[in-house]
Amino acid sequence: MVRAEVFPRALLDELGALRGAYGRVAAARKFKLLVRLLSMPINRGLELARLHDELLFAAGFPDNADIHAVTAGALSTFAKRVRRLSAAERRKLDDSGIAGTAGTHDFSYDVARWLLLQREHVTIDWRVMEDPERLDLLLRQTLLPVEVEAFDSGEFSTEEWVGLASAKSAAQTLAWLLGSAPERSPGAGIHAWRDLYDAAEVQLAWERRESPWSVSRNRAPVVRIIKRRAFRHAPMDVASHVLTPLTSIRRLRGSVAEQWRDACIATLTARAREVWPIVCANLEEIYVIPLGDGVDLCVVGVTHEHRLPLEANYGYVMFANGVPIGYGGATALGAQANTGINIFESFRRTEAAFLFAQTLRSFRTLFGVTRFIVNPYQIGADNDEALESGSYWFYHRLGFRSRDPIIAALAEAENARNAKRRGRRSSLAILRRLASSDVVLELPDVGETALFEERWVLTIGRAVAEHLAPHALGRRREYLTQLSHELCTLLTGEKRPLRPEERAGAVHLVPVIALLRDEVARWPSADRAALWELVGLKGRPQERPFAQASRAHARWWRAVANTCERMESA
Repeated sequence: MVRAEVFPRALLDELGALRGAYGRVAAARKFKLLVRLLSMPINRGLELARLHDELLFAAGFPDNADIHAVTAGALSTFAKRVRRLSAAERRKLDDSGIAGTAGTHDFSYDVARWLLLQREHVTIDWRVMEDPERLDLLLRQTLLPVEVEAFDSGEFSTEEWVGLASAKSAAQTLAWLLGSAPERSPGAGIHAWRDLYDAAEVQLAWERRESPWSVSRNRAPVVRIIKRRAFRHAPMDVASHVLTPLTSIRRLRGSVAEQWRDACIATLTARAREVWPIVCANLEEIYVIPLGDGVDLCVVGVTHEHRLPLEANYGYVMFANGVPIGYGGATALGAQANTGINIFESFRRTEAAFLFAQTLRSFRTLFGVTRFIVNPYQIGADNDEALESGSYWFYHRLGFRSRDPIIAALAEAENARNAKRRGRRSSLAILRRLASSDVVLELPDVGETALFEERWVLTIGRAVAEHLAPHALGRRREYLTQLSHELCTLLTGEKRPLRPEERAGAVHLVPVIALLRDEVARWPSADRAALWELVGLKGRPQERPFAQASRAHARWWRAVANTCERMESA
């Protein structure tokens, strides 16, 4: 007779084996297995985590309404199952994001603020702070002169001073610390505060309890549930598939945008991950793009203060029937975009290849790019998760190829060896070599557009710093204003006040344009006017128009590339 403690494992194995199997017989068996598993006590933490994974999977890709109902109900009350575990077994679920569990992480300032605004149970975990004194520089910003001597005396630890100065309970200390930030101060006050907080690596303990933002309960606000009949496969020719525009892109507004934003932030926060554009989401630029069969892609732009000078930076989260199944980002840079995808482990063995092809299609529609780049980290460089999953081959099957000809040849030889022997897997050593170079997918209309080397962004930053060196730090803004007016006149032929969006965009682009001032002065008037138009577009509420117009200005990108090459060879 099978021992009781092993029995759930056998059922979970059978349920897992049915992933991707659809039809009346498969659905009936899945439903029966789910009901049996939910009716029996599961006393081991790791087995309960496996059940949680299967419930998430079935909720995202349900065969029918009955399966969705039973999984949704079980996930909404999953914290009760966690509480039945012994303390030792419950600790095995720490940092899983599951309802009823706890976890500690050095969440960024913006995420910590979001957790507090959501009234989550978050406290500073002093026990695991390696160096609490890294908070002292931040705390100094709150001191009155009369407090300085006591603070510097050494009689108080950082934790003791926070307790003394805040007069708060442990549950309220974090709110006191973050509430001290100069939110309404002019200039760089809030930026400095944020940076000091993040540099301190404050460890926060999050007790998820019945949290609606746990992995178990977080959902995007979808209108209806779509049942599944099968998984879809990536097209044979992904590059050509991507050229077909998606026509149902919708920009969200108001409270609906906030709901999707919060679902995206919670998706990553519960898993202790962060994507900058999602953490600092621009509520004016959140798009939802249906990918079919109940899967939605939520693409999130970044707030103006966090925009990149030459690039347009976006994050995304993918939802299946409202259940988060993966995330990634896309950074449009002229005619190309840096991107990648991360499918959560609970949703492996689905239709990830098809969904990523659709995601690339979405970015093509949004930005008009003709080339996609995936950096080494995404395929395994300093990323054990990507390395062990063999993510290089995921991108290779979609048509991405290494930029390094030696690595490309190695990939073709290794791919041929794998094809000859069914089930053969590339060694970690081979995968590390394959992950040493970018991989690129070029669309059929790439034409003569040259690839813009990403390292040139650093080259430009260094050149701007050298250009501004003669100007004192406190006078840089004044000089930038003067420079903006001069370049506006040079490029448009008009001597006029700057429009609000031009002033906002000038911070990003004017220092770069100034490096090429002599060259752009010789351009035809239409090209000069189009370049200045980019400045105004950069300062608009949505960054998508900038990305599209930037891609179309080939002369600008050739000039920047040529300048970078000259600087590097000098």
